[in-house]
Amino acid sequence: MAHAQPVPLEDELGDVLEKVEAKARELRQLGECQALQADLATDAGVPGASLHRLRHTVATFLVGRGELLRAQHRLGHRDASTTLRNYAHALPLEDQSAADDIDEPLFEDADADL
Repeated sequence: MAHAQPVPLEDELGDVLEKVEAKARELRQLGECQALQADLATDAGVPGASLHRLRHTVATFLVGRGELLRAQHRLGHRDASTTLRNYAHALPLEDQSAADDIDEPLFEDADADL
């Protein structure tokens, strides 16, 4: 059986390979964490639950309450437009409430005259 022989590499290529190896270790660890998380979720009776889904649920809840900036901060988005683009579906659409709020000052004086 042949023995591994060192191969001389340029410094830059060696640095790149070290970064690739570090990323591969990180991804293996991530895969192990995801597998553990899936097992824990199944054991808890909520198969399919994940940290990503929890993150999405929290953000949707906050945006649904009109707390876009709080959701932006919680998600770590630099720009609120990123949060809005991803969670606009959760914004409360209270057309009647908005109409009532507009009507109130407009017709307040008219009601007083009656």
